[in-house]
Amino acid sequence: MHDEQLEEDLELEIDNQQVSLLPPPDTEYTTMDTAIKETKNFAIQHGYVLSVTGGENEQKKILQCRHAPHRKSMQRSETAEQQQRKSMSGTCPFKVYVRKTKEGTFRTHWNGQHHDHPKPTTMAMYHQCRSLDEDQDILATKLLSEGAVVKEVVTIINKGREVPIAPKDMSNRRQALEKARNAGRPPIQVLLDNLEQERWIYVVEYEPNGPLTHLFLAHPDSITRFQFAPTVVFLDATYKTNKYGMPLLHFCSRTATEDCYTVAFAFLRGEAESDISWALSQFQERIGFRNTFCILTDRALAQINAIHNVVPEMKIVLCRFHLLAAVKAHFSQLVDLETLDDFMTEFSNTIDQPSKTRFEAAFSELESKYKSIPQGFEYLRKTWLPFSIHFCKFAIDTFTHLGQYTTSPAEGLHRVLKAYILSSKSKIPSTQRCISNYVVNQDNELKRKIETEIFGQPGYLRDVPILKKLLGKVSVACLRYLYTNLKAIKAHPEDHCDCKIHTTHQLPCRCVLSKTLRKGQKLTLLHIGRCWWLQAFDIDVDSESSSDAAGMLEPLTQKELYKEKKIKGGSTKAQVPRAIRIAKKVEKKQKPFPKIDNTTNKSNIPHRQIRPHSVPTAMTQMDREESDTNSFLPVSLLMPFDKKAKQRMDAFDNID
Repeated sequence: MHDEQLEEDLELEIDNQQVSLLPPPDTEYTTMDTAIKETKNFAIQHGYVLSVTGGENEQKKILQCRHAPHRKSMQRSETAEQQQRKSMSGTCPFKVYVRKTKEGTFRTHWNGQHHDHPKPTTMAMYHQCRSLDEDQDILATKLLSEGAVVKEVVTIINKGREVPIAPKDMSNRRQALEKARNAGRPPIQVLLDNLEQERWIYVVEYEPNGPLTHLFLAHPDSITRFQFAPTVVFLDATYKTNKYGMPLLHFCSRTATEDCYTVAFAFLRGEAESDISWALSQFQERIGFRNTFCILTDRALAQINAIHNVVPEMKIVLCRFHLLAAVKAHFSQLVDLETLDDFMTEFSNTIDQPSKTRFEAAFSELESKYKSIPQGFEYLRKTWLPFSIHFCKFAIDTFTHLGQYTTSPAEGLHRVLKAYILSSKSKIPSTQRCISNYVVNQDNELKRKIETEIFGQPGYLRDVPILKKLLGKVSVACLRYLYTNLKAIKAHPEDHCDCKIHTTHQLPCRCVLSKTLRKGQKLTLLHIGRCWWLQAFDIDVDSESSSDAAGMLEPLTQKELYKEKKIKGGSTKAQVPRAIRIAKKVEKKQKPFPKIDNTTNKSNIPHRQIRPHSVPTAMTQMDREESDTNSFLPVSLLMPFDKKAKQRMDAFDNID
């Protein structure tokens, strides 16, 4: 009885909802379009939607409920599966007729049958209710044309709307805009036109009358930035960037500010060695590896073999993150969690050994300690040890890698890039437009950061006298490396220096810094690798030896020397640079023999000689100007004499 009562209540509730779906009143209108529009608006306001049928007959139109059966379904029989596919079709008999009267007006008339479905809780299920007004239409078109993501456009448009739009609406609109933009051109032609218009450097290969197989592209601004100074290259592939499933090979590098950026892309047919070799060959031909210290990649044999084939002299660094993750995943199946943590710590220490002998000894000791899991060490010997020269510290610290041990910066760029790509099912031309937006924004951000570091540095770095001539010329990251080593020298002056930072980072080691501090001199750009420069300077570093660079260092001022004395003690006596000492010796050798006056038996030598303007002073112009050009001239072409130079020469004359 209880179940029967519930069914009756439910039927009564449905009947009440059906009655609440009021039919439009019989009304006369002047035109057919006005009658249809007003009838549809009335239906939407009362919770249902009408669609027009009747073909091209201008005398009579039929407005039936959106849940009415399709006309084709009424003319032929359909299976149950076919009926289920039509989610919006139903059996609602509700109709409204619009007929032309004898007087020439148009009159609406309801057929007298009610709806057989309840009133929906939301009208968002009907696309007729999700239409945009004029302002929203203009805004949506503008956002989608500029490459905005669909979900962001939907969020913006839905603000203040009673009936929210669906993401599918904006996806359909974006496809319509793309179709109109292409103007009937095939996708490959659209791609080539976009690349030509945006000045991309590109190479395209595709099968005759077939699909695209290879596409290499690089932006001119990225090429200019890459060729500015020697650096490292990250090589990694990412996926789900296009509807064809083509992997995207990503060439990345780093700036002086230690920010990773994109240099080039390559869409490939697959990840075979031949495909990677093609991409590397195009990079070598169009951009070049001349300014590359090394290439970082994960343990992809196709990439490693391709690098050896295309640039056999190139140094390779395998990603340490992928190495440790793979080893941990393998050993996690052999030992418990606590033992795994201890093993990974000891294994990390093993590959960080400073020499090959110590590495072999540490590995043997590790193997003997964990001799209960020989299958794990067999995996290490077969899979990783053949590539030990590409990830062990004793091997990779023999060349410059700028402290880069992983491909994590490239992985981070993948995430940023995919935020620009509209969909993983996009076509190649659409993906290329998204990549173009990403590269332009990336270049603007890099320029902003470099300009910021040129005109401003942290206060604790500006207070170090030895770094004065580097401010605004090298990156803050470089200054931090130097500052850290200077603090270590003052805290532990007796510690041994392995001088590796000069090789690995292109920076002066602790030995050079200690010597510079003892002589009371300043560092210049001649001691810093070009990979740390913020902008180009007119200095030929390759023509200067390290000893010449040390001789060209400028002395500290008396105030700075006194500050150094208070910090670390020592003499405040000014140090004469080697270039000045050599000039003084040459001057003494070339000085003519003084003439003797026979009448007075006195020489014509003045009581105190004043140096002529051509005698070198000590780079006085660089001390006098707030921002110098760091253009180091020969000794005979130094700056002219001035008051400050005279005071400095007087100080030099008084030095023994």
